[in-house]
Amino acid sequence: NNNGLVGIKPTVGLLSRSGIIPISFTQDTPGPMTRTVTDAAITLGAMVGIDEKDSKTKASEGHFYTDYTQFLNEGALAGKRIGVFNGPRGRHFRVDTLFNNNLRLIESQGATLVELDQISKENAGGDSYTVLLYEFKDGLNSYFSSLGPDAKVKDMDDLIAKTFADPIEMKYHD
Repeated sequence: NNNGLVGIKPTVGLLSRSGIIPISFTQDTPGPMTRTVTDAAITLGAMVGIDEKDSKTKASEGHFYTDYTQFLNEGALAGKRIGVFNGPRGRHFRVDTLFNNNLRLIESQGATLVELDQISKENAGGDSYTVLLYEFKDGLNSYFSSLGPDAKVKDMDDLIAKTFADPIEMKYHD
């Protein structure tokens, strides 16, 4: 991606969401962001576990590992089909060159690349975006209430009011 990172978005409940500002309680999940796939596997193993503050982690009991490096396999791409969305390409020569070089590397590892041209921007999020719209306010209000009575922001309405009252914030919202 743009940051040169490897990221893993695990199944909801594998890692605790405690303390994370919510967007969607059915979709939110933290995950490691690292420099390499090996680093991501090591970090994921260090992050798993049951957390009393997040009831979703209870379902992962007995189903997680503390060492995900055991699943790393240099031949893992052989025979796999990987969709490649063409939409974002063509805007930056150097980025496109690096991206295309990596696509060739993936092919050299035995994967078949399938070019995707039909994902429209409007449909890319689909139903998951609709869920986010409904869960965001409730989740954010729960998060703010968990901060206690001394929190500077009490709920989403309070956040919106404070944002509109702040001239520094408002200069970004014409």
